[in-house]
Amino acid sequence: MKKIILLCIHGMSAHLIAQKLQEALPETEIISMGIEQLAINDEISQILLAPQIRYCENELKNTYPNILIQVISMDNYASMDVMGIIEECKI
Repeated sequence: MKKIILLCIHGMSAHLIAQKLQEALPETEIISMGIEQLAINDEISQILLAPQIRYCENELKNTYPNILIQVISMDNYASMDVMGIIEECKI
């Protein structure tokens, strides 16, 4: 099973989007959390960043070079466009 972490500042907005993504992608485990709670294991295949923490992208890519890390566009995130997020991030 593919596992994806969805990160935002405190995890609240990410939780709402993660629920919608989980409904659209039942074969994928979507985990939402705040950046301060980030815990990575070998099973994580992708990290999606909320636009408001895009400043963490390079640091996370350097720390986790084997994990695909992407920033969700502001338009898709703000409108909670799950299909747009799936297409944009190639989930």
